[in-house]
Amino acid sequence: MKRTFLLTIAALALAGCTKGSSSSGGGVASTTAPSTSSSAPVATQSVVVLQVGSSVPAHVAQRVEDLLRLSSQHPLELRSPAASLAGLASGSLVIGLGETSATRSLIPAGDPAPLGAEGFVVRAGDLAPGVRVVAADGNPAGPGAHAHGVNRGLLYGTYALLEELGFAFLHPLDPTEPSELSRPPAGLELREAPRWPQRAIHLHTMHPLELTDLLNGWGPQGPQDAAGWRATLPEWETYCEWLIANRQNEVEWVLLSAKSWEAFADGPVRQQRLSEIVRISQAWGISTGIDVPLALQQQHAWRLVRQLSTLADEERQIRDRLDYVLACGFDFASTELGFSEFTKPDDQKMLDWMNAFARHLKAQGKGAYVKAHVSQGQTAQAFPDPRTGQPINFNFLSHYADPHLGVYAHTVQHYALDDPAPTYGASDFGFIRDFIHLEAKERPLLWYPETAYWVSFDIDVPLFLPVYADRRVRDLRLLAGDERAGRLGPGERMEGQSIFSSGWEWGYWLNDVVTARGAWEPHEAAASDREALRQSLAPVTRPFGPVAGDVIDVLLRICDAQRELLIFGELQGRRPADIERRNGQAYLQGWETWDDLNEFAKLVPIPGLGPLTTQPTRRGLIDLRRGLFSGVDYAREIRPLLLAMR
Repeated sequence: MKRTFLLTIAALALAGCTKGSSSSGGGVASTTAPSTSSSAPVATQSVVVLQVGSSVPAHVAQRVEDLLRLSSQHPLELRSPAASLAGLASGSLVIGLGETSATRSLIPAGDPAPLGAEGFVVRAGDLAPGVRVVAADGNPAGPGAHAHGVNRGLLYGTYALLEELGFAFLHPLDPTEPSELSRPPAGLELREAPRWPQRAIHLHTMHPLELTDLLNGWGPQGPQDAAGWRATLPEWETYCEWLIANRQNEVEWVLLSAKSWEAFADGPVRQQRLSEIVRISQAWGISTGIDVPLALQQQHAWRLVRQLSTLADEERQIRDRLDYVLACGFDFASTELGFSEFTKPDDQKMLDWMNAFARHLKAQGKGAYVKAHVSQGQTAQAFPDPRTGQPINFNFLSHYADPHLGVYAHTVQHYALDDPAPTYGASDFGFIRDFIHLEAKERPLLWYPETAYWVSFDIDVPLFLPVYADRRVRDLRLLAGDERAGRLGPGERMEGQSIFSSGWEWGYWLNDVVTARGAWEPHEAAASDREALRQSLAPVTRPFGPVAGDVIDVLLRICDAQRELLIFGELQGRRPADIERRNGQAYLQGWETWDDLNEFAKLVPIPGLGPLTTQPTRRGLIDLRRGLFSGVDYAREIRPLLLAMR
């Protein structure tokens, strides 16, 4: 298994890190006037003709032109939307985007309408013998969406068409360009619509990710590096293209601060830079938000409440600092509970802060969200859980908040909602699934899973775990089934998904691609989760051409092995009844001082704190020497598992 794993990683790295180009400004200029003759002379040289309708933003039209010029083996001609297409030489390819004569030769006006908001049609056929036409058209976003006048469905169709020509958008900063354009087959028909209306990425910039500096207004040399910041800005344009190519429509990140650069963190220069970032993403039709914690103090968060005082003063701090970020043009804001993942203020005060946050954003016409986390051992004593009458989990206190406040229901690491999940003091994440069932009818709710995890678990170790993609497909199919079965309430649905993304090194872009597209199409009709994953991997492996199926088979085998060994501790088809210290993940993840200290802290509970562990526990070397946790037999239970993981 080790050899096939390494070969697959090398192949995926090549596929995801090929030569790319960033967007450039400007629009598509018409170089050919509409023909007035019905018997135009037949040309002798094959060409690629591009027609772009007025609904395609100028910068997107320019980007499509640039991509086609990079890979076209024939001259590229730009024609106005209504220009005649008569007289083209055999072997020519015509591309129509939006309202053009090429598009209407294949896709009648209104044809995408039954697909609903953001749906699209891509179709290919022959205009004349040897002259192929491929066209895309689509629908705008629904009422209330922050699409900024951009027809999202048309853009999704445009990038689906580019994929048919051989392009791929896998690594978010490095598109894959074909050596020559593919010729879509006549009869090609794509009719697609999103399963859920909101499909978002949360870039967790509390971690040192590829875009952390840029999105916080820093250049490579720090906040004073204006030239360096501007030089990296094209990466945001490329990322926005990736979002559209992978059918996303929202993005957010965490705003950071520190005492050493507090003047910049709260100042006008940062506002200007954030405004420019927001302008770029909104020009792609992407609703753009910012995560601003209420009082969370960990990992350099930019906090709304910085001085505990009277409630009136704390609410003023919330409003004033929200106004600072809203001046940048953000469409929504999200926030976090507690002082940290494991500590919290007074329950009523936390609720008052959430309500002040929601009310102010509602008054400004902006969306508001709060995260519901997985930590254990904290309850809100004065607020009963409506299902049990017992004090509600503090992470679910939003149940009592202003209904304008939406919720991101979060799980961590690779575990599916119905997997054993011996992490963060939990045994599984069924309680998050139950919370989704409870809360979806009360307020906007998004599923909020992870595709990587820092803090010595995987991506920073480093480990490559495509089992994330496997488990996210499982989750989306579970939740879609819950909706169909009425478990969220009769006719109720969640709004969609926001991916907690923690970087793309070591092939982790694969997890983001599969999970992002899963919110558009979770392959509910597939006979099994494995078959759904096979279908989900098709866009990832398409650049491999005739061996794409072989690459999928290898990835599926890796996912099978990782699921069985790392999550279930399964050996020879048998799973331990208790996976605590008997699962492969506990021994594959990194070793770090604080992990060990948090583990020993479980032996001496701290009043008011739940479990502090953030990963599966294991039987370590010190445990073996001192005879701790002797209920887990190393020779019989752990060693065979480690040997199977080699």
